[in-house]
Amino acid sequence: MPPVGYLRFQMPKEPAKWRGVMNATQFSALCVQRMDSLATDPERHTAHFSEDCLYLNVFSPTPGEYLKFVK
Repeated sequence: MPPVGYLRFQMPKEPAKWRGVMNATQFSALCVQRMDSLATDPERHTAHFSEDCLYLNVFSPTPGEYLKFVK
């Protein structure tokens, strides 16, 4: 449950569980912000903003992909 509305200043709730693979093929809404801070972004007019914006994008390599060590 997103921390909006009556949940805004409450303790966090555990997220709903799902079965199988979660569909994460699209980005979530952006946090509400001043539009002039996005002035150079060509997609600013198509962006979806919401208070429900507490998401984390995690990118990982394909299994078996050769990885170089970082020193």
